[in-house]
Amino acid sequence: MKASVIVPKSFHYTEFKDASVGSDLSYSAINRDPILPESGGNTQNGTVTFSEDLSTVYVDATPRWVTSATLKMTNFGLNATTAQEVLELLSGQIGLKPFPVNRCLGTTTVQFGQMKFVAEPGEHVDLITESLDADTLAMISPASAISTYYKYDAENINDTLRPGGDVTPGATSSGIGTGYEYTLTVDGGAGANKTVYFTVNISEMLMARPFQFLTPKEANPFPGINKFRIATRFSGMLENFFALNKTNFVANEAGAIGYSVENVSHSLYMERTVPSILMPPPSMPMWNSPTIENIGQSAALTLAPGADGILTLPQAKMTYNPTRIILDVKRPATADPISAPPAHMPMTRVDIRQDSKAPEMSSLPLQTLYEINTKAGYNGRFAKFASLPADASSATPNVGSGAPFYQDINAVPSEQLVMPNVDRPLPYIATTYVRNPYDTAATGCILKAYAVFDAFVVFQDGVYAEFRPKISPEAAAGAKIVFDDDDAELNSVRGGFLGSRTIWNGFKRLGSWLTSPVGRAAIKHVRHLPGVDKYAGTGTIAGSVADYFGAGGKGGSLLNVGGAKPKAKPKAKPKAKPKAKATTKKRGGAKMTPSHLEAILHA
Repeated sequence: MKASVIVPKSFHYTEFKDASVGSDLSYSAINRDPILPESGGNTQNGTVTFSEDLSTVYVDATPRWVTSATLKMTNFGLNATTAQEVLELLSGQIGLKPFPVNRCLGTTTVQFGQMKFVAEPGEHVDLITESLDADTLAMISPASAISTYYKYDAENINDTLRPGGDVTPGATSSGIGTGYEYTLTVDGGAGANKTVYFTVNISEMLMARPFQFLTPKEANPFPGINKFRIATRFSGMLENFFALNKTNFVANEAGAIGYSVENVSHSLYMERTVPSILMPPPSMPMWNSPTIENIGQSAALTLAPGADGILTLPQAKMTYNPTRIILDVKRPATADPISAPPAHMPMTRVDIRQDSKAPEMSSLPLQTLYEINTKAGYNGRFAKFASLPADASSATPNVGSGAPFYQDINAVPSEQLVMPNVDRPLPYIATTYVRNPYDTAATGCILKAYAVFDAFVVFQDGVYAEFRPKISPEAAAGAKIVFDDDDAELNSVRGGFLGSRTIWNGFKRLGSWLTSPVGRAAIKHVRHLPGVDKYAGTGTIAGSVADYFGAGGKGGSLLNVGGAKPKAKPKAKPKAKPKAKATTKKRGGAKMTPSHLEAILHA
């Protein structure tokens, strides 16, 4: 064993000879003007489209959708109530749903050139946001506070409608006075009908592929997009956008309070830049862009308050292995959705049969299910997952709002080759035991199952393409074991920060193997074996990607699923070895030779 002398870190000086002067890159042009809709700019229930020429600029990879709207409430407060007293009634009782803009979006198509990406922001918003950390959520939306309980309660310190003056930090509330612009006014004096106007202007990252909202701190911009277009359906503002706690609301003698939405407008904020000529154009940049697919759902079930029920997912058969499976039973829409936070029907038991094996997990206690859930990505507390009362001493306890169940595919016994991205069918059956802990009947409870697949976007020669890692069983069986490494230099070589969580991080599974010497050797060794060449043969998109990462000129285990096929760069002719001189490491997208890559990997 070698001997070492441990020296305090305080004596690790920076040597003058190693110092250098850095200067931030400048831009010859920056455009921050909003992109206005091509159609549907003022709709609250219809299609909205954006279209823009972005062929000569670098485009922000985390565009923000900006919506302005007014909630109008008529017949509010008794005739004798003053305008100030009405405002006091609304204190801590009004705000927005979590991620209100994305919650209103239906099927969304994003077009980059000839490549089209499809997402369901409104359906998937809870699946995504309940598996991200609080800092990322706050960057996505200024209304990012997820309600822990099934109804708003001003008596709770963590109520998500508490005003900004009552919360620290502001990200723990989606109430007024926190992170978005608002006005709250009352028309009508004493003895007159009162009308309340709640106007908001909110900017929220668009949670659609291929945008980089999952890792906004390290999002690499998109180079020139020849044809950029977004089309989506916007709807349900009373149900999905605004939030009210009506406990203290009083209707006017003229009748019940009326609610309507008016003065709606939409725009898209995407910073467009033209970097200095000192910025080398990226050779073949790559972005993480996982996809969520609905793989099945159960029949509907009605549950009375306090009742238990069983929801069974008929057999779903995925053509190849995903990275995660998510089970979710959303609380059905209530008669008064504007006053109901997003919630789920809590699961008391889960029974999973994967790859035709015997059922698993059915006998596990709820605490163990919660631990499996958090290991696979869930970020909430146990009381929310299990729908425990906020205060058991209350006559009408406010209970936790339930949660999705996230499952790694290796969380249950399966055949040896049931691993993420392995190209073999995966049959899947799930049964969930649910309970209605709420004080109203739940009509139309449905279990939905989703599969998360790794997917990536690449850009070369003005063309965007999408591919998914797809490993043949033969390659998986013969691959060598490589230990994962999250070193920052590795992350920069792969073209972007990977983040701490792995649920949405396909780079962790793809990049660390491709960029390792063992991985490159394995690719070269197996790429032409029978049954493997269709995944890694010459001319596949995998060849270009692996070649870029120094894996040789002939491949990797990836499958092209859309867009044009980038071409592998021709091998350069050997050149005489230049004299030693200062070098610059280009991080996060510039082209690297295999030797340069190797030097960084082992620096």
